[in-house]
Amino acid sequence: MIEGLSVPEDISVVGFDGIEITQRTNLRLTTIRQDTKAIGEEAAKNLLAQISGEKDIPKKRLTITPHLLLGDSCRDLEK
Repeated sequence: MIEGLSVPEDISVVGFDGIEITQRTNLRLTTIRQDTKAIGEEAAKNLLAQISGEKDIPKKRLTITPHLLLGDSCRDLEK
């Protein structure tokens, strides 16, 4: 109960980063999980290029798609 509100009937709760422990609680939290491995790999490649002295490291925008993990903390609006 949150101030007289019930999850997920009255209010939905969504976390971010997909912390694994939130999937093991009584009420599995709906969360957005980032691919931290892919983010780390890209950061490491960029850092190694800088360390090796590469002068023309291309500036690029990298999009790593997050994933929505549905839990019990959001109401199904289609019902």
